[in-house]
Amino acid sequence: MNWLLGAVILVLAGYAIKGRHDGFIKTVFAIFSIVLSLVLSIVISPYISKTIQSNEKIYNTVNEKIAEGLKLSEQQKEDKNSDSKKTVDKEGKQQIKQKQQKQKSLDETDEKGQIEQLTLPGTLKDALIENNNSEVYKALAINSFEGYVSGYLTVIAINAFSFFITFLIIKIIFFVLSKVLDIISKLPILNGLNKTAGLLVGLLQGLAVIWVLCIVLTAFSTSQIGQELFKLINESAILSSIYNNNLLLNAITNIAKVLF
Repeated sequence: MNWLLGAVILVLAGYAIKGRHDGFIKTVFAIFSIVLSLVLSIVISPYISKTIQSNEKIYNTVNEKIAEGLKLSEQQKEDKNSDSKKTVDKEGKQQIKQKQQKQKSLDETDEKGQIEQLTLPGTLKDALIENNNSEVYKALAINSFEGYVSGYLTVIAINAFSFFITFLIIKIIFFVLSKVLDIISKLPILNGLNKTAGLLVGLLQGLAVIWVLCIVLTAFSTSQIGQELFKLINESAILSSIYNNNLLLNAITNIAKVLF
């Protein structure tokens, strides 16, 4: 058992104990607030993500960091998907045509193999393979495979960051409301059942928190620490199952919401 799996188990156990201590009523409200926070974050975060992506400086900075982290070819620097690249001179058009011809000659199997070699969880690899097509290339305004990989992961990283920030703000609001439930949860008649049911609900709360942390990790998937943590995830069947079955990742890896 690697240390990351041990940490996940401690988080689940901690939330189970906390759930028993806080009781059913307060813990259910906490679960409700998490679920509602997640739903609202899924709805709101794409708009925040689009706003961040429209900032050329932020987008290009994230894109360059990801390209460096994955050690992608310097070729992708010529294909940055910024609004400033929409006006291209004749020489630029010729270069794009040449790159398009080279791109067409690339073996799809080889591209799939390169994706499979990346130190990323299966979910992200599958998403990269599935979206490796001309439609996404056009949406990202790139013309090279390297540009596609870094561009796609840039969108994913910004999506993840936007989701987390939105989730955090909404959770703070619910935290203030939860204080009102302290008086209700301490009523003697409800105390016994409240504790037992709270333990079970606490486990679910812990899993939800781990899913959110997985999204934060996804935002830093190409950093050194991100790569090391993903290695630990890939080495553990339990951690891989938790990450790859994370329902929230569907909202993050679906870049269609912010591209089309």
